[in-house]
Amino acid sequence: MLGTVRLLLSCFVDASWDGRALLLALRPTLDDYLRVFRREAVADAYHAYEPVWAGPPEIPVARGVTSLDIAVATVEELRRGGGSSRRFPAAYREVAPTLRPGPSWVCWTFRGLGGGGEVRGDGLVAVEDHLVYFPQPWRVLDTVRPSP
Repeated sequence: MLGTVRLLLSCFVDASWDGRALLLALRPTLDDYLRVFRREAVADAYHAYEPVWAGPPEIPVARGVTSLDIAVATVEELRRGGGSSRRFPAAYREVAPTLRPGPSWVCWTFRGLGGGGEVRGDGLVAVEDHLVYFPQPWRVLDTVRPSP
């Protein structure tokens, strides 16, 4: 999976690729929402993300990218705060209880030349045989409380 994610994110940097078409291929279906979010969070996530896709959202990219760092974590790691989850925004730990176990989540950092600095992104999710994009889930799920 890591190779697929690296190739995909690299395509967003390459101007010869249609970034909008690539992004639209990452749009989740209702079935993806059901596989990624716990039952009590599905409706909130769906109603919050669907208007975003009318835009659609963007994959943040740095100018003159010279390196790409990728971190992949399971939902279990996000809940515990262990493994690669330490490289994720801290808010992931807060929303992890609303995520279904199984899918792996991805965050990344593009580093650039000449003052391009670094640009961080998150929200790619490996759902079975494909990737979908749920950026910054804490902005969507901040009011959802999982059932015991």
